[in-house]
Amino acid sequence: MLALLGEEAARSDELLADLAQREIVARRGEHRFAGEEEYAFQHALVRQAAYAMLVDRDRQVGHGLAGAWLERAGEPDPVVLAEHFERGAVRGKAALWHARAAERALRSLNLAPALSSARRGLSMAPEGELSPELWVPRSSPELSAALASCPPTVPA
Repeated sequence: MLALLGEEAARSDELLADLAQREIVARRGEHRFAGEEEYAFQHALVRQAAYAMLVDRDRQVGHGLAGAWLERAGEPDPVVLAEHFERGAVRGKAALWHARAAERALRSLNLAPALSSARRGLSMAPEGELSPELWVPRSSPELSAALASCPPTVPA
């Protein structure tokens, strides 16, 4: 969030306290990342409205910044990282994290999510490049068998 605030970042504690007092956000009791205070919108409709107010470019920048921060902070879920980088149009990073999500799903024998992540990763790979990480999910015996039994498109 601080990266999005720019010059207002110095006032982040004050701004969050004001939003919490007005019951727009609430401090989360559980912390996913050590040493980080976390806040969440009190109501889903408020979150959706705030998100809808962003213009496409701001939304894209926000997702790219969120992905970078989560990556540095050690976000353990490759799907979360892939989604942020994809929505942030950081194609190389999105391809990499989709590949890792495919590998994780494949290790758990979750074949449809593995195939979906591999396909999304391939679609995000920079033009003319195929990330080596995406070769493994495509060439594994498990996924090859799944390809034969899955419909041509798997929901993302």
